[in-house]
Amino acid sequence: MFTKQKHGSTIQNINSVKKENKTLEGDGIFWKWGEITSEDKLAVYTADCLPMALEGTHGGAVLHAGWRGVHQKIHCSEVLKSLGIKQACIGPSIQVNSFQVTEEFYEHFPASPFFKTQAGRIFFDLQSQVIKDLEENFPGIKIFNSKICTYEQAQYNSYRRDGTTKRNYNIYQLKES
Repeated sequence: MFTKQKHGSTIQNINSVKKENKTLEGDGIFWKWGEITSEDKLAVYTADCLPMALEGTHGGAVLHAGWRGVHQKIHCSEVLKSLGIKQACIGPSIQVNSFQVTEEFYEHFPASPFFKTQAGRIFFDLQSQVIKDLEENFPGIKIFNSKICTYEQAQYNSYRRDGTTKRNYNIYQLKES
């Protein structure tokens, strides 16, 4: 199951995705424990954006988080807070040394300490921004960041590197206990 990404902050309920029998628009799927089984496979498609899997005491979610979604705080939404998120995993995505932005980009994250200037170029550390936001919104959260750069690693699809329309499939599957 997956949603059609919109580069925003909409997170669909797993039951809506199952009932509709079609692809719903949004950038994430959430569930409460008991609503998914080890038979369900949830996918997030990315090419440089952050794929995230989050688990909590009451449920979990998979997210596609581009800079627009991060700006809109998809990863800190009220629905995620209701799930009691305790751990997060950030998969392969563009890293700070490859995420060059324009000066206008400061407007989206005006208070962020995660801008870096090198040789007159501006870069933004999207992962560090997400980690800071998660830690502020979910005290005690455990976070795993793969630190794999889709732009630098040719085996991953990267829109910024070569304009590809291909995507990396990031799949979440519940483990049997």
